[in-house]
Amino acid sequence: MLTPLLLAACAAGGTVAWPGLTAARACPPTPLLVAPPDFVDPNGAFAPGAPAMRQTQANFAGAFRNACARGRLGGWTRFVAQAGQGDRVFLANQELPAAGAWISLGGEAGGERRILLNFAFLSATGQPRVPSGRRLDRTLLCSVYVRGSAEDILECLPS
Repeated sequence: MLTPLLLAACAAGGTVAWPGLTAARACPPTPLLVAPPDFVDPNGAFAPGAPAMRQTQANFAGAFRNACARGRLGGWTRFVAQAGQGDRVFLANQELPAAGAWISLGGEAGGERRILLNFAFLSATGQPRVPSGRRLDRTLLCSVYVRGSAEDILECLPS
């Protein structure tokens, strides 16, 4: 019953207060996914408004809200502090799809640090690959969540 309200508040970047509790959880605004200028995408699959980009953004936004609702964004502020911004996450195409997906910090030519979502977004033939919401849930858990339970830690180990 409370989950829809919690997710709605997080989606709006609001503060969630549970009945009977004095502490409230503030959800950071969901960052926008963008393909940086150095993202090689000959067919424009991840251009703004393209179907693969829209679906990836929707999956990431859902995973981000879910992570907030479950209290699993504890390490997000570390990424934001080190990158100097948290409103954008940049796509980084990785050639090894078996590696899964992960969040990291990277640099760019101007020395600016940026938050990267690493995934095999494009196949060798240029076909788009969209990470599922479940994969992105796991990505946020394993890359950002810093106080995991034993079950969470086991989930992050390579299979």
